[in-house]
Amino acid sequence: MRPEDPVFRRPGFNRRDRTTQVKTPVWGIVTEPLKGKIEGGWTEYIPSSHVKFLEQTGAKVVSISYTLSKSELYRVLDQVSGVYMHGDSIEAPSMTKF
Repeated sequence: MRPEDPVFRRPGFNRRDRTTQVKTPVWGIVTEPLKGKIEGGWTEYIPSSHVKFLEQTGAKVVSISYTLSKSELYRVLDQVSGVYMHGDSIEAPSMTKF
């Protein structure tokens, strides 16, 4: 998730009362680690099929890095409608803390 995302900077955004303030649900998808690095130095990703699955429902999708600290994660969770956690990728390493 990018903190500069305008959905989360909107005045009056409040997780506890988000149904009246946010018309479109915002779902966070937890990233998963890559076995190596790809062009650009990326070390985590989200399979596009999961993003498309949620977008078909009309939801806005943001990424949530699996490397966030607890305090950062709590801040992010206060700003999303729900969290989609996938784990079906054969590409994710089994030894990484995930």
